[in-house]
Amino acid sequence: MKNFYTSLSMLALFSSLTVSAQVGINNSNPQATLDINGNVIVRTVVPTTTAANYDFLVLNPTSKVVEKFNGSLTGSSSNTTIAKAETTTGISLLTVGFGGYNQINFAPADITINSGSNFSATTDSYTVPSTGIYAIYYEFRYDSGLKASLLGGSPGIGIFKTVGATTSLLDQRLFNGITISPLISLTISQSSINSIYNLTKNDVIYFGLNQGGVALGLLGSSFASVNIRKISD
Repeated sequence: MKNFYTSLSMLALFSSLTVSAQVGINNSNPQATLDINGNVIVRTVVPTTTAANYDFLVLNPTSKVVEKFNGSLTGSSSNTTIAKAETTTGISLLTVGFGGYNQINFAPADITINSGSNFSATTDSYTVPSTGIYAIYYEFRYDSGLKASLLGGSPGIGIFKTVGATTSLLDQRLFNGITISPLISLTISQSSINSIYNLTKNDVIYFGLNQGGVALGLLGSSFASVNIRKISD
């Protein structure tokens, strides 16, 4: 009978240790219920069906504690800042101007990609949805791209940025001229801006043309294209 009670007492003692103790593997000072100092290999994983959301196990790099977060394996990774506007059947200019440049007028049908509705055909401008680094490509071409000298007044293209009530020139490119002979001068009337910019949320971006001495009639056969996308925070 004495041995029976002793066995019960030992069982109770081990049961209490099992409930409250912390176990360390390769670790003499465990800091959690199970504290493993070493690699973990899982031989078998129970299969499951595809679901919209899962609990993912991740390792906290500071505390080394395994934590979980809920996420989706099917979530979209599309860039919602991307916009594209392109006019290929002639260009009209707005009377709104900035420092000799007139704003390009894009029709609603010209805005072919406008994820997030950031590019407005009403204001012909792009509103920056979030602060970060943006890639902007702006191309303009008069007619065939090569005309008799039109460089009077320094024609070119420009990108403008409005912050609050202040508008400033963000970037510009002038058309280049070449002289073939003393009697023949030509203007390469095609230019592009392709660069990256640090923009802030709610900055407004406009695209302009400085006509210089270019005849208005050439706009009817001209081309303009704008591509914008965020590439980094």
